[in-house]
Amino acid sequence: MDVLGLVGERSGKTSINNIIVSNIKLSSGRVLVKGVDVHSKKINRYRAYKYMGYCPQNDCFEPKFTGRENLKIFCLIRGLRADKVHEVSEELAENLNFREHLDKQSWKYTISDRRKLSTAISVIGTPPLIILDEPTAGVEKAHRADVLDVIKSVNECGSTILLSSNNIEDFQSLCNRMALLKRGKVIGIGSVESFRNSLTPGLILMVKVRPHAIIQSVR
Repeated sequence: MDVLGLVGERSGKTSINNIIVSNIKLSSGRVLVKGVDVHSKKINRYRAYKYMGYCPQNDCFEPKFTGRENLKIFCLIRGLRADKVHEVSEELAENLNFREHLDKQSWKYTISDRRKLSTAISVIGTPPLIILDEPTAGVEKAHRADVLDVIKSVNECGSTILLSSNNIEDFQSLCNRMALLKRGKVIGIGSVESFRNSLTPGLILMVKVRPHAIIQSVR
């Protein structure tokens, strides 16, 4: 299964994700998920949701609930059997390294643990399509590999991943294809290797100097 990375600074990555999940209306064209036209009818939107997991850029869970309660709700929405909810919640929290905080209200979570909880919610039940918008943003470097390993695992179980990130390490670890975006348009698509080859010849050196240092040197 593909892991497609969306690349481009301020290029409309989040807007594209919002269009796919129908948070933003289409002006033209169609979005099909497992053959379901997401934007054609309201009922189709909910049919399509069965096939999608979504980790938005801004966390979307109930902050007054504990991590365990949030996971339970989304497990049941996903159709998991009640007797499996505890096991799945514990396994996800363990693999993503926030198990010790499971019974804490999620508004008390660090930014890192919020992203881990959002990622955990998105992969429940290994849906056919998982959309991840900056899943490692704010995650401590020591735990970033845990997030990537869980994403790899669900991909190997059959989920196609659409990944938006500003971290090149995420693309190198996960993606087999990348799409380069500019102002909401795809201007290039190909393997990670092809992008690496096209982008490596060159080095940009950025130097920051104090204004008064320039004045002194001119004098």
